[in-house]
Amino acid sequence: MSFRIEEVSAGVFMTLNSEKGPGELDFEGQRLFRFMDCFYIRKQHLDELSPEEVKNLCRVRENFPGLIDPANSEVHALFGRLIERIQPRKLLEIGAGTRPVLAEVPPYMDYVLSDADRAVFSDTEGVGSNCHVFSGSEYKLPYSDSYFEMVVAVFVLQFPFYKEQIAELYRCLAPSGIVAANMYRRTELSRERLAGDFECVGFKLYKLPDIKSLCRGHEYWILGKNYESVMACGKSLEELMGD
Repeated sequence: MSFRIEEVSAGVFMTLNSEKGPGELDFEGQRLFRFMDCFYIRKQHLDELSPEEVKNLCRVRENFPGLIDPANSEVHALFGRLIERIQPRKLLEIGAGTRPVLAEVPPYMDYVLSDADRAVFSDTEGVGSNCHVFSGSEYKLPYSDSYFEMVVAVFVLQFPFYKEQIAELYRCLAPSGIVAANMYRRTELSRERLAGDFECVGFKLYKLPDIKSLCRGHEYWILGKNYESVMACGKSLEELMGD
C-alpha cells in the first residue's frame, strides 16, 4: 500500500488525508522516518535534530492539534494529577508549547512556562504565568538558587537537551524538589548518555516503566537532589498510573 505525503514545512512531511503511514518510507529519493502518526522527518533519531529542525517540527505539529497523539494528552493528565498531589508552590514547565499541563493555576502557585521556541508564547493564553525561553543557547532563568519545588517536562527529552540546561535546572531546583519527565524514542545508548549528563551535576535519577505502554520505548524519569524525595515522587506517580 502506498502513502501520499507532502512537505508542509522545511524538513517536515505529512501524510495526505491525515493517514497513518508506515514507520519509514522513501520519498523523492530520500528516506523519511515517522514522528507520531502522520508526520515524517529525515532523521531517524529525534535527539539528533538541530534547534531549527525541532522548532519546525513542533510548529507544524501545533498547527494540527487534531493529529496530536492521544498519548500526549494522557501524559498531560497524569502529570496534572501528580502536580495536584504534590502541590508545589513554585512550578516550572519545560517545553510547554501552546498546551501547558495546567489549564487553571491554583492561587497559591507561581507557575512558570518555558520553551525553546519564543514564538509559542504569543499563543499561550489564560495561564497567568511568566514565560521564558529555555534552550541550549538561552538557558539562564531569572530565578534564584533553589527556587522551584517541582519541574515537569512532557514529551521534551526525546529532543536534544543540553548540559547547560541541566546545570541550570539543578541550580534552580530546591533541595527537596523534583523533576518529572517522560522519555521515549531515544536509543538505549542515548538514554544512558543523557542520564549521565544529569547525574554528573548531582541529580539522582529513578526510571519508572510505563505500565500502559502509551508509545514506543516509553518510560518516566524522576530526578532530584534528594534520593528520598525522588523515590517518594516515583511512588506517587506509580500509584497514579494504576488509578
